[in-house]
Amino acid sequence: MTNREVWGCHCNRSKARGLSMQNSESPFFLPEEVEARTHTSDSTRWRREKEGLFPKRVKLSARKIAYRRTDILDWERDPEGWAARNRAAAQGGQHG
Repeated sequence: MTNREVWGCHCNRSKARGLSMQNSESPFFLPEEVEARTHTSDSTRWRREKEGLFPKRVKLSARKIAYRRTDILDWERDPEGWAARNRAAAQGGQHG
């Protein structure tokens, strides 16, 4: 079974450049989906990740990253609260 069959990928470079995970059951959002939801560029998200102001990306394979759906949904509900909770967790030695 190919990736296209597994993920329903259209594999159009101008659209998602890879696997489409728009399935509501997927635990991940692809960067293109996060950009559409949050109206932030990849470089802005990367910078905010480093500052602890945005959820960190997850490496799915050597050439594919994504964001945890729950992290993005939590961030969307309350960006400032999300950042404060994650800073507090990081200072307490917890992993988020």
